[in-house]
Amino acid sequence: MDSCQGRPCKQGDVVVVVEFDKEDMDVETFHDGIVAAVLVAARESTPVGARIVLLTEFEEDVQAALSKAQELSKGQPQ
Repeated sequence: MDSCQGRPCKQGDVVVVVEFDKEDMDVETFHDGIVAAVLVAARESTPVGARIVLLTEFEEDVQAALSKAQELSKGQPQ
């Protein structure tokens, strides 16, 4: 999937596709907003329940979300 970072999204839009061993699953947003940060790179593994995308309600909150994304990535194993 193309990077959707910075794009507006509406409730029900697919924001990421999660790949499993046997199938792929579209992940839809439950809210209108802006995809502020994609926290997991394509083809990268991540634990169940981990944050994979940060959404913001307002465009002016995107920078704060990007800072939060950097903070979260420091705490995750490489």
